Amino acid sequence: MRSREDYRHELALAAGASRGNRRHHAPALATANRALTGLVSVSDLLRRLGGLGYGYREDHETNFAEDPGFTILAGHYPAIRPFDLARFTFEMGAVLEEVQAVVSRVYGIAQ
Repeated sequence: MRSREDYRHELALAAGASRGNRRHHAPALATANRALTGLVSVSDLLRRLGGLGYGYREDHETNFAEDPGFTILAGHYPAIRPFDLARFTFEMGAVLEEVQAVVSRVYGIAQ
């Protein structure tokens, strides 16, 4: 049986995730959970760049290394600099195709 402390811990994690997600479109404005906000922001950017939208195409270009979310993330985790976007893009290509196929099957939309 789970303890009350287990539930408190899970609620704290969920609250932190919610605060991190709240500012992901403007990560520079985040005051709490900045690393999490940066991660959610970068994930959302990768989703858009990979063509995983909401049933419509989002044309988006960016200088990834200067993106505010990435800058915040790199500030918390300096080991990700220098970031090799070309290598990352190459390695993620096959994974992205698989994700697109799953999204298409789950939501019934052509990507």
